[in-house]
Amino acid sequence: MFISGENYLSQKTREHHRARTFRIPRIKTGAGTRFACRAIALAKASRIPLSAFFNLTPSLALAPIKPGGAGESEKAESMARHPIIFSLRLNHATTQRPSLHELDVGRWALGVRRFRRMSLRIIAADHTGFTVSNLERSLAFWRDVLGFELSHRAHHTGELASEVTGVPGAEISIAVLKGYGHKIELLEYLAPADRRIADLRPCDVGSVHVAFTVKDLDGILRGIETSGWKPAGKPQTLQSGPNAGKRVVYVRDPDGTTIEFIQPPNNM
Repeated sequence: MFISGENYLSQKTREHHRARTFRIPRIKTGAGTRFACRAIALAKASRIPLSAFFNLTPSLALAPIKPGGAGESEKAESMARHPIIFSLRLNHATTQRPSLHELDVGRWALGVRRFRRMSLRIIAADHTGFTVSNLERSLAFWRDVLGFELSHRAHHTGELASEVTGVPGAEISIAVLKGYGHKIELLEYLAPADRRIADLRPCDVGSVHVAFTVKDLDGILRGIETSGWKPAGKPQTLQSGPNAGKRVVYVRDPDGTTIEFIQPPNNM
């Protein structure tokens, strides 16, 4: 026979958790019925050590699936699909009913599971955006020198631009390029009038860069010279770690936009 955990909750808690059901099975000593250990599924889903469930529920014995029992795999799959019923078996050695704290542990574990299932997840990288002072100049570099293809252009102003960027009175001219499995968004702000040009070094907080793998690093450096881009220093070969053997260097344009070029070793 099952007794609802709601019997042990305050009126306020019952109202808050009305949609949740916590089944606490009452089992006689020596009963042969085995209940799936929902704590295993919850611990796996929420990355909580299983020992935490035992430590936090000392008066409850978590009954595991009987090894080799009929429908063992089906029970495990069902347990993972339906974690809302938190089945715990009363310890044979005590008749103590589950405390509010123990029920809170179950609700908390279910909340973690539910949060993980409903939390925001990144699907893919969409683009990298750079604010520039001269859209046409930057567009020419990314398209004509680096070989990106112009995807589209746009012009945003009014409430849309202000609400998206958080900049009151923003007016933006945009060019989006695509190539090499990635998209680059170039943005030239035409308003507000108090916008600034920041000369951030790579060591300054807020500095960002995008990195591209190339076949001929020296050829790239020669090709960007006429476009106003300059290397920050001399290319260096990494000596250790997973990128050992790769030649790398930062390059920057007059706006401070930074690109890292990476040339793998010939044997890669």
